[in-house]
Order: sequence, then C-alpha cells, then structure tokens
Amino acid sequence: MVAGIYERIQQRELRSNEDHVTYVSRVEQSILGLKTVLAVPHRRLVCCCRLFEVPDANKPHKQKLSALQREVFLFNDLLLHYIQT
Repeated sequence: MVAGIYERIQQRELRSNEDHVTYVSRVEQSILGLKTVLAVPHRRLVCCCRLFEVPDANKPHKQKLSALQREVFLFNDLLLHYIQT
C-alpha cells in the first residue's frame, strides 16, 4: 500500500496552494503609488472579495467588464479598496 502511495505521488507531485502572504505580495507589487506595506508579519489577510459594479443600463455605450471590477481586501488592521485599471 505504501509503495502504491509513493508511486502516485511520484507521478503527480503534491503541491500546496498559494498562501495569503504570497497573494498579498503579488497584489502589493501591482498597486502603483501604494504608501503602505501590506505584507508584514503582524498583518493577516482576513478576506478578499472581487466585486463588479453594476453597469448603468441608461448609458448608450457598453463598458468593459474589467473596468467595472473592484477588489476589497480586509486585513486584521486595514481595509483596502482596490480598483484595477
């Protein structure tokens, strides 16, 4: 049984998912003009939500979906509202 487990692991390596520190560091690098360091030992990411603004049906032109995207990061000591451009 152990040999079978070893062979399956050898064929398909076990990998962990991205942790919150790696994700926060990547987001931090993408934000231009950020004055606060997000990836510090005392700061923990509590929740991350991707939100989309509801487009105005009365406007004649259509906006790209990416123009309506927002992200909200809730840390244990900070709330960050990020508008992707």
